[in-house]
Amino acid sequence: MDIEHGALCRIITDRDIATAIEMHIGDEYFEDPANLRVWTMITEHWKEHGAVPDHTSVNRAYPTFTVYEYPEPLRYYLEELRDRKRMRISLAATQEAMKILDDGGPDKGRRFAETLRQGLQTAWFEVPEGKDVDYFTMFQENTLERLIDRANNPGLRGVETGFDILDTITGGYQDGQLISIVAVPKTGKSTLALYSALHVRSVGRRAMFFTFEMSAAEQEDRLVSMVSGVDYNAILDGTITQREIDIIAREHKLREYSHEGLTLVADTSSVTTVSAIQAKIRQYKPRVVFVDGAYLMDDEEGEAKGSSQALTNITRALKRMAQAESIPVILTTQGSQFRAKGGVNMSTAMYSQSFAQDSDVLLGAEKLLQRKDGLILSKFSVIAGRNVMKADFYIEVDWTKGSIRHVTDAEAEIMLANADPNAPAGGANSNQSFTMAP
Repeated sequence: MDIEHGALCRIITDRDIATAIEMHIGDEYFEDPANLRVWTMITEHWKEHGAVPDHTSVNRAYPTFTVYEYPEPLRYYLEELRDRKRMRISLAATQEAMKILDDGGPDKGRRFAETLRQGLQTAWFEVPEGKDVDYFTMFQENTLERLIDRANNPGLRGVETGFDILDTITGGYQDGQLISIVAVPKTGKSTLALYSALHVRSVGRRAMFFTFEMSAAEQEDRLVSMVSGVDYNAILDGTITQREIDIIAREHKLREYSHEGLTLVADTSSVTTVSAIQAKIRQYKPRVVFVDGAYLMDDEEGEAKGSSQALTNITRALKRMAQAESIPVILTTQGSQFRAKGGVNMSTAMYSQSFAQDSDVLLGAEKLLQRKDGLILSKFSVIAGRNVMKADFYIEVDWTKGSIRHVTDAEAEIMLANADPNAPAGGANSNQSFTMAP
């Protein structure tokens, strides 16, 4: 079957070029010169007269072009044209990559993979997705259903975050959004993200957690404490009792089949790119994706790791990925101690301002207190956001119980008032001693 000819015949017989334009069909989709000439005539006729030429006009201009009755709907042929363009770009990238295997240069494996990866990324982004909606025609199907769903779940427009206060502020994790959490090290940003991923799973949604700052084993130890409530420090140093091991086993067994999965993807060598993340998304089909330590990722455009341009490329690609896959993407990144003086702000993120520019919601975190046994009080701030008001809230992390919870402003004030900035260093049993965080 001639897909190009079929698409043109359906456009002519249906007198419908709007669908092709909506799907971003252009000259480059027609490899046959004869078909390209007919496509050009159709588009020029439409621009001049506001309508698709009928088959008589087409036959008069191009007598060798016969308009047949093709069986499939127009969208079928247009989707096939799009798929063929992806295939052409992918094959060209594969052929270019294969040339590397024939040369005698160094690092052939790395260069082969990099060339192929860039080509496949191009194949995806060069065939853009798009959809135009007639508001009143589609109101019942699109907008009204969304309003009813929102009324049935007041305040929540996306997936629960695990923190009621954050759900109230943001409406939950929403499809196509990029949410960034910026903070200096040891502030609790990664812990909040991991706990949130665990909660997403607990409400019946699959979550995927990419970790660049820690190994999978380190994140697993944290999850063990969160799930079981067993002291994280005891898990780390191996002082857990048989009873605690039984509790850990039981709590995990109870949750094994009760909900969707939580997939950990570790890359402490930090060579993962956005395309690699997207491939994992299509493999596991998560509902929400977390990227812990996004500043450590590799840039597919070849910019130096950690450079401003590399991070700009990465955040923009993550934003496009969130939109293309229609899922929320939550990332964490390091903040500058110097820029965080006086509180986190739009410029706190290290190396690049793209985290602030490309995010739909930008959260900042600063540690206020740290107890000798590991309890931490951090203040999180909504620094900026589209359709989100600025607000502060407090999170307490108690690793003796593996618990993470939102504390009220009043509770936080009491904790701060009772803190002793001059308390001597203590061991794990100094449960009531606090120090002001640096």
